[in-house]
Amino acid sequence: MNSRWRFTEITVSVIATCKVLLELQVIVPHPGTYINQLRLTDLGVRFLRTAPDHQLAPGFLDRLAARLPDFPKGALALLRDAAACFDVALYRPALVVLGVAAETLIEDGLDELAKRGFPEAGPALKKQAGDRIGSFRKLLQNSSSARKPSP
Repeated sequence: MNSRWRFTEITVSVIATCKVLLELQVIVPHPGTYINQLRLTDLGVRFLRTAPDHQLAPGFLDRLAARLPDFPKGALALLRDAAACFDVALYRPALVVLGVAAETLIEDGLDELAKRGFPEAGPALKKQAGDRIGSFRKLLQNSSSARKPSP
């Protein structure tokens, strides 16, 4: 699947999710603004308080860092930067920084797989971003179905 199609698929999924959340009145637009400026309703706040550990709940990244002490610090810093942008309605910069964080984590994952004896990981690192994600997904599926010993 090419990266343009994947982006379109993800965009449609996000729009569909927003539509459902709007219909359920978990989120609503700020009065007198565009639809891209949303806020949580009381129902949305209650949902986040009862959800086990939702990514939008306050303090999520701190809990993530505590739960996964080996989580890459650079990627965590990028995620915090993206969250800070999102908090002040800088959506495009938030998505750009989030993309950089995702690419960083994918490269780290491919490096780790290469160290553990997956020769396909090296060539995957040289691919473009959209193709690299597909290669990474295939490698993860292969690694979970047939574990290779570390050298």
